[in-house]
Amino acid sequence: MFVRLLNMRIKMLSREKELFFWGMIFPMFLATFLYLAGVNIPEKLELTHLAVEGTYITKRLIDEQGIHKDIAYFLAIIGLACYITGFTGIKEREGMVVKLSARARRMSLAPIKMSTQFLSGLCANWLVNSGCIVTLIIYIKGILGINLVGDLSGWMMTISLGVMLGLILGMIVGSISKWNRAGRQGILATISVGSGILSGMVDGKLKFYMDYNFPIITKLNPMSFIVDALYTLNVYGMTGRFYMNIFKLIGAILIGMMGLMILQRRNKL
Repeated sequence: MFVRLLNMRIKMLSREKELFFWGMIFPMFLATFLYLAGVNIPEKLELTHLAVEGTYITKRLIDEQGIHKDIAYFLAIIGLACYITGFTGIKEREGMVVKLSARARRMSLAPIKMSTQFLSGLCANWLVNSGCIVTLIIYIKGILGINLVGDLSGWMMTISLGVMLGLILGMIVGSISKWNRAGRQGILATISVGSGILSGMVDGKLKFYMDYNFPIITKLNPMSFIVDALYTLNVYGMTGRFYMNIFKLIGAILIGMMGLMILQRRNKL
């Protein structure tokens, strides 16, 4: 039953244009805009970090490895794309709340456990959105020519957890029954863009500034875990700092899941 539901949800999601626009086309537009703005101009750059492996006090030439001088911006776009998957999380959540969706009312009459419906929908959204993120990464690396490096398993681990975090965030926002869909999407967009800016989406140097001067904000911003994990993976490899970010992402997902369970009980699904 689970596999059948999973296949059905994947087919339904593959026909949703909104999913592919927000999860793939919009981040591609942002990456292309930066590329055309001139950041692709080669430049020898010596970057002084404040805290890598605990404290960026490492001085190194990034272009020794052929790493783009503005790579933090492109990694922040990938982090934003992970958060944007929350739009489908909102829709998925609405489809489970009886008072918010006609589909939920129909599904409540079906002889299928709510937990099975929830897991199949979450897995289907995770698979489709992960595919969109992978396509975005291929576009940034293959078409724009931004040299994204690092162990493949590290990339898969980070993107998988990032997409899951975005979906859970969207489901939590989608549980706000007092708002309509536009209001919920507005809340998620504000959280996503705000988190992206603090993670270096507007200016890559802002990421390091926030890490050094306002570490508490960085610790409360889960998107910074995604961006920092990818940055560490590209510049320093799968070091202790990378795994620390992975553990933080897992912790944020678990906290989000607990919050979602509480909201689910309150809505009496």
